[in-house]
Amino acid sequence: MVRRTWPRPAGNLPATLTSFVGRRDEMSVARRLLSTTRLLTLTGVGGVGKTRLALQIARNTHRSYPDGVWFVDLTTVEDGLFLPGTVAAALGHGTMVPLDGKAPVEAMAEFLQDKELLLVLDNCEHLLASCAALAHAVLSTAPGVRILATSRESLGITGEQLLTVSPLPVPDGTSANLNLPEPAVELLTERARLVAPSFAVTPKNKDSVVALCRRLDGIPLAIELAAVRLRVLSVEQMVERLDDTFRLLTTDDPTVPARLQTLRAAIGWSHQLCSPEERRLWAWSSVFSGGFDLAAAETVLAGAGIACGDVVTLLGGLVDKSVLICENHGPRIRYRLLEPIRQYGQELLAASGEEKTARRRHRDYYGHQVAAAEANWLSPEQTEWTQRLSREGPNLRAALEFSLSDSGEAPAALDIAGSLWCHRPMWNSVQAGVPEGRYWAARALAACPGPTPARAKGLWVASWFAQSEGDWTASGRLLEECRTLADRIHDDAAATKALQLSGFTALAQQDYERGKPLVREALTRYRATGDVNGEWFALYHLAFATALGDDPPAEAVAEECLALARKHRARWSESCALCAAAICALRAGDPRHAAKLAKDSLRIKRTLDDDLAIGQCLEVLAWITQAEGHHARAAQLLGAAERIWHVIGGPRWREQTKRPHDHCRAQLHDALGDNGFDAALRSGAQLARHEVLAFALQQKPSREAARSSDRPAVLTRREHEIAGLIAEGMTNKGIARKLVIAPRTADSHVENILKKLGFTSRSQIAGWITRHRSLTDERTTK
Repeated sequence: MVRRTWPRPAGNLPATLTSFVGRRDEMSVARRLLSTTRLLTLTGVGGVGKTRLALQIARNTHRSYPDGVWFVDLTTVEDGLFLPGTVAAALGHGTMVPLDGKAPVEAMAEFLQDKELLLVLDNCEHLLASCAALAHAVLSTAPGVRILATSRESLGITGEQLLTVSPLPVPDGTSANLNLPEPAVELLTERARLVAPSFAVTPKNKDSVVALCRRLDGIPLAIELAAVRLRVLSVEQMVERLDDTFRLLTTDDPTVPARLQTLRAAIGWSHQLCSPEERRLWAWSSVFSGGFDLAAAETVLAGAGIACGDVVTLLGGLVDKSVLICENHGPRIRYRLLEPIRQYGQELLAASGEEKTARRRHRDYYGHQVAAAEANWLSPEQTEWTQRLSREGPNLRAALEFSLSDSGEAPAALDIAGSLWCHRPMWNSVQAGVPEGRYWAARALAACPGPTPARAKGLWVASWFAQSEGDWTASGRLLEECRTLADRIHDDAAATKALQLSGFTALAQQDYERGKPLVREALTRYRATGDVNGEWFALYHLAFATALGDDPPAEAVAEECLALARKHRARWSESCALCAAAICALRAGDPRHAAKLAKDSLRIKRTLDDDLAIGQCLEVLAWITQAEGHHARAAQLLGAAERIWHVIGGPRWREQTKRPHDHCRAQLHDALGDNGFDAALRSGAQLARHEVLAFALQQKPSREAARSSDRPAVLTRREHEIAGLIAEGMTNKGIARKLVIAPRTADSHVENILKKLGFTSRSQIAGWITRHRSLTDERTTK
């Protein structure tokens, strides 16, 4: 059975910037529990270190999961409807799990049914019901999946094992050992040395260090917040000030757990140590979801009565106090509030009466960002805008949700949703059962029924999203409403879009006689109004669809489409035009030129992390390679492409290309026979991402890929046998039973195989053994 994944790096665990302290007992217990249960939930108060512990557990156990360890941060997910899509994005870097008519949770569970992986769901407490439903569905359907969750409360489903994460142990106040400090003291010392390298626990300050850790109840976040102040205060001064502040800030409410009071008091103490301007910045920063950059801060936070030029200084002050975390994202620095600190800021903002003003400024900023991305879509900034909007996904969702929560703000949501057509990653990811762009467009249209240009645009955008799923019925209905409204309000731009998309619908369904005139008329209108975005898309639709239909003018149209993209130095558009031109060259009987064009397209696409576009290139390269007579290679390329279609769907593309795809498959099957075709197809499907790209471009693979080349002498005979059983899908226990060896012996053999081949997952072993067998069979036939 071919596994329904496209191999990627075995996990997505974030890198750590600071050391992990203590927790040896919890680590040992967690490893033991994960070997006997499939759902382990780490519970405890906010700031106690559940996330750090979960990440360390995941790092220490990753070799037990052939398909990797995957971390899903739920702090920015405000609605359970978005949970399946968030998990899908974490697993596939933005690609979508195929729904095939199923509910998102059911589709996710089915997608994972043949995987062996650990799913880390972090911060579940605000989505308990949704997380419980997802966990139940996944664990019921996917026997090889285990879930490690963090939450302030249990998920409450059958089979869940709880592990309470307590604060770090603190000294008893009389026997602090300077040589073997308690974890709380160790954490304070390590974090203090980051800001004051000369800090040390000495006989003179020992009692104060112990008192400080005890006063903070051993809560890691509280200790880290306090450690920052050791840059300017002695430990003795810290204890004196901390005691005074905690008496003031700790609540007497008996319903609030004592340790939660301590954390809130620690955060409140940090708040008191900030200047008035820093406090306002802290409160207003809480409107951001998933972080923000300096440009966003200077625009949004200026509304807090702070001069734009002062924002960077104040941000630096909050970073110094560990209120804000500073993260590197390529050329841009981003800032982020830890969730307990962000929640504290949200309470302050709500109490100030400025929350709606702050959220409106936040919404307007990201609305302008999406509008700018749309206006500059066919430009040298095309790729940069895609990457920037991908980083801002949580903020875009927060902006849309705020606008849709108030009828007076809903028109802004329609404007933002209408501009999302240019943001491919967002409209490709699944949320609430439909691709996300379609989800937001539908909600915005429902909230804004009035006859406005924004609604007319929203209708054609929603139709465009429906077409991306191959839902031609819904698309046609939306286009009809768009045409009617555009005529009513004399909106020529919307009328032209409706014309183009109606023509594309006909072209995609091979009705060229009807489709070509419609798209050509739209093209004429775009040129008359100077709409280069519309002009390029009309050319692309025309070139691609007519190339697939063997229409002679297609080649000239493809060249025109390519020239327009190059004129505006729009790299993604250029790569798409190259792919269309490759099909035209193949249809014209020039497979060599077609191969060059397709590879040029793929070289661009691999820099953009666009799996759907990469899959299109691989498919076209398979057709070209088959036409050149390299049958085994073509079948491998087709196998790699088919793997992508299983993972990310792409129904519109598959529907359009069914005829050439089926023809290629039939030709390869006839040339290779049943066994040869299946082996080559399976070999291509097992290639990891970097291997697929190197293979398709006929380049020397990376060192990791080179280590997976044909090296049969590396393994012993027994290891070869076990590698073969892994390729057949057997678990270590199954291998032990089949070979009548101890389970530990099987585990040891698998570890040795991984080390010898330089691999990190069982799927890589399976791919290696499959390729080795294919090469052996090919040599035998020769």
